[in-house]
Formats: sequence, structure tokens, C-alpha cells
Amino acid sequence: MIQRIQTLWTFIGAIFLFCTIFFNIYTLTNSENASISFNIMGSTVNLILFVLSLGLSLVSIFFFKKRARQKRLVLLSLLITIFLLVNIFFSSFGSVNNSNFKVNFNIGIIFPVLFIIFMTLAYFGIAKDEKILKKSKRLR
Repeated sequence: MIQRIQTLWTFIGAIFLFCTIFFNIYTLTNSENASISFNIMGSTVNLILFVLSLGLSLVSIFFFKKRARQKRLVLLSLLITIFLLVNIFFSSFGSVNNSNFKVNFNIGIIFPVLFIIFMTLAYFGIAKDEKILKKSKRLR
């Protein structure tokens, strides 16, 4: 299980996504320098998407013998995280439209992006394993 590189990619991605809890995602600042910071737990929808994506990525590690299912779980986790990022962007800019606040994205926005990169690497690693196994079955 741990010998496969996609397991490491998935685990590293899950660690990056978990780090999102500890950092602010964006800060709203107005003209009087009053600021409001938001993290992943600021919205119930974001928190649910975060937990779902993190859980799917960790569960997919244990499906190393069922590559098709592992591939689907990784892809679903990727799609949920992309939806999470879109939701964060719309909620941040949506709160700016009706006020004089300016959005400043913080370091916390980097972690879901890194998660997407590592899960994409894991997805292609799983696909590569499937291709190698199909080729070896054909040789028998």
C-alpha cells in the first residue's frame, strides 16, 4: 500500500487539505482598516465540503487493491474540492459587492490548490497502474 507513489500523493494532499483548518482563507478590509478574517469553518457549506473531501481522500488510500473504486473516490474528492474553491471565491466576492470591503486572500487558499495538484498526480498514478496491469494480463 505505502509502496505505491499515488498513496503518498494522496496522503500528502490530505495533509495539505487538513492544514487549511489552521489558516485564514481570506480577509475583508474596509477603508478604515477594519478587517474580518474567514477560515474554512466560517461557513457550514464550506466545512461540509471540506470534511467530505478530506474523508474521501483518506478512505481512497485503503482501496489500493480496487483501483477503479480508488480512482472514482479520488476524482470525486477532486471535484468536491474544486466546488469548495469556487464556493469560497463566490462567497468572498459576494460579500464585497454590497459594501466597500476589499478582499485579500491569505495563505490558507494555497492548501486546497496544492491538494488538487497532489490528487491529480494520484489519479494519474492510479491510471498508470491500471494500464500496467492490463498490459501484464495481456502477456500471460
